[in-house]
Amino acid sequence: VVHLLNEVYEAHTARRPWEAGDLLLVDNVRTAHSREPFEGPRDVVVALADPVRLADCSPTVEVTLP
Repeated sequence: VVHLLNEVYEAHTARRPWEAGDLLLVDNVRTAHSREPFEGPRDVVVALADPVRLADCSPTVEVTLP
């Protein structure tokens, strides 16, 4: 079973190279996330908030990654 889960995670993993100034927002309810090994410094900042529907925010810009 673990092998199958690993295959599914790998098939749906999005990898992007980080650049200075990048920011990642993760919805812990809808996203399985982790990190792969890396070298160098990093800053981790955590914030918690109540759910907000995108349609309730105005003006709204929705970004879809390929």
